[in-house]
Formats: sequence, structure tokens, C-alpha cells
Amino acid sequence: METPIPSRWRPWLPVVFYTALVYATLPLTPWIFAKLDRLLGHAEVDRMFNIGLSALVGGVIYLLWHQSWRQRLAIVLPVGAVGAVALMMEKASERGHIPIYAVLGLLVCRAFSRVRREPLHPVLAWLWPTLITAALGVTDELIQRVLPNRYFDWKDIAVNAMSGALGVWLWRVFFPTPRLSGQPSN
Repeated sequence: METPIPSRWRPWLPVVFYTALVYATLPLTPWIFAKLDRLLGHAEVDRMFNIGLSALVGGVIYLLWHQSWRQRLAIVLPVGAVGAVALMMEKASERGHIPIYAVLGLLVCRAFSRVRREPLHPVLAWLWPTLITAALGVTDELIQRVLPNRYFDWKDIAVNAMSGALGVWLWRVFFPTPRLSGQPSN
């Protein structure tokens, strides 16, 4: 007879499966990018990756279409900052950290919002998911340290944490947490 997963753990299943998928593909990523580079050329792979990231940004802009100007500004500024960082990255594989960890940040926030029965203090509602996502990014780099075809990079840790924080930010803007009682509204 199967033991059911406790309901308090169910919201974390997407985080666990997504993280496992990311970690499981770590040894394959250099091979995939090398094949794509040989098949299409380095410039074409970069162009395709930039088009994909642009499509993601376009999707966020589409979601913002009917939002207030404050919500638009709250999204455009951090997305623009992350976009500026992405433009400074040399390789498409480095820019791949941004959507991967932004999605992970979204999933961690989703899990947190479904597990908590009472609202967290606003600082903790941002801090805990960001720290969990950053810790998963550090673990990603530690795993790469022991893989023969990968390497540990502090810059990747910073990009993972920044991208995870972006995902947390997007979740908090689109799905704001209820206010604690006695907390002043803006």
C-alpha cells in the first residue's frame, strides 16, 4: 500500500522535480551546446538563445499589459537590470542560468505561499524563498565542481542568486501576499 505524501509537502514537489531535472542535465549541457555550435555555428546559437530570452521578456510584458503603472515599473526595472547583466555574458550557456533560476524562484515562492497558513512578515516572505533558491544555485555549482566536463564559477553563483531573486520578485508582484494585521498599507 502506498504512503500518501503529506499535504504540507505537496507544494514542494514541483521544486524538487524541477531541481532534479536541472541537476540531472548538468553533465549534458556542455555536450548539447558543443553539438549546437558545430551544427549551427556559435553566432547562430547565441542568436537563437537571445531570441528565446526576448520571447520570455515579451511574455512578461504581455502579462503586464493590463497592470497598474506601479506594477509595470516594479517588473520592468528588475527585468531590465537582469537583461543588462545578460548582455554582458559571453556565452549563451551562461545566459541559460537566468530563466532556469528565475523559474526556480517562482516555484519556491509558489510552494511557500501554499504551505504557509498565516502570512509571513514581508521581509521574510522575500528573504526565505530567495535564500532557498540561492542555496540551490550554490549546490548546482558544487555539483559542477566534481563533474569532469564542468567547473565551479563564483560568477554563476551570483547569476543564479540574482535570477532566483528575480523569480521571487515576479511572484511577489503578480501574487502579492496578504498583509499582516496592523501593518500599514502603502
